[in-house]
Amino acid sequence: AKKVLEFYSQYVGPYVYEKLANIQCASVSGGMETSSAIFYAENLVNGKRDERTRNVVIHEIAHQWFGNAVTESTWDDIWLSEGFATFFTLLFIEQAYGQEEYTKGLLKAKKTVFDLAAKMPDHSVVSPRSAEKEEVTTGLTYQKGAWVLHMLRNMIGETAFQQGIRSYYARFMNANATTDDFRMEMEQASGLDLSTFFRQWLYQPVNPSLQFAWQYDSKNKKLVVDIEQLQSGTIVFQAPVEIGYFQKGNKQPVLLKLQLKGKKQRETFPVEAKVERVEFDPGNKLLANVSMK
Repeated sequence: AKKVLEFYSQYVGPYVYEKLANIQCASVSGGMETSSAIFYAENLVNGKRDERTRNVVIHEIAHQWFGNAVTESTWDDIWLSEGFATFFTLLFIEQAYGQEEYTKGLLKAKKTVFDLAAKMPDHSVVSPRSAEKEEVTTGLTYQKGAWVLHMLRNMIGETAFQQGIRSYYARFMNANATTDDFRMEMEQASGLDLSTFFRQWLYQPVNPSLQFAWQYDSKNKKLVVDIEQLQSGTIVFQAPVEIGYFQKGNKQPVLLKLQLKGKKQRETFPVEAKVERVEFDPGNKLLANVSMK
């Protein structure tokens, strides 16, 4: 807990409360991020120091910054609590336990997103909701919200991402914020218009389903890549993505960058030597269901 507190204080901004108490409690299931005094279920605190307990502790401490110090204005924007706490749990795991553990958490979250999206095809992360009439949080709030931050971080870069997070926290510390407030802080930090990014990932329920094919043109020494967006509806995702190609004797892929931009697109890249294998999104930077043609 002390290491988590130190990391978030350095990465995000100052801890706002006079103490942080971690309390075993009979009144909650899992963890409850009460400001300055987190409650943990009795059966969670079992002395085994297991991974679930570790992750709940990290998650609930992240809430002291996101959810408590900066609180969403309405239930519409609950991902500003739960998506943030889920992502910042992964962020701490990345720096404390390594990239492999971070990636493992991302892939687990991706599976949850697509499993839940199949059951709740009309559920978007941000939507007008009322706690009196319906559930205001689902696994998508947590896991897709975390993936949105992961993709944003990769798109704008680590420096701009941290600058935007710190600016957002400083401006709305001990106050209320909306998704638009967060977007504007990240636009200011990155110098980019992020309206399309936020709209396609947060305000509508469809996720990209992609079919990917490639061929190597040995005569013209070109790698030809075809991508088709198969998701239902009219939305066409616009997003940066990487592909990695392998040549004989290479253990690491050569990375190429492209931009998703149409229902069907073909991209060509000059490559001198024969390509033996191609991977789509080898760095796990895009939330998409991908099949090879």
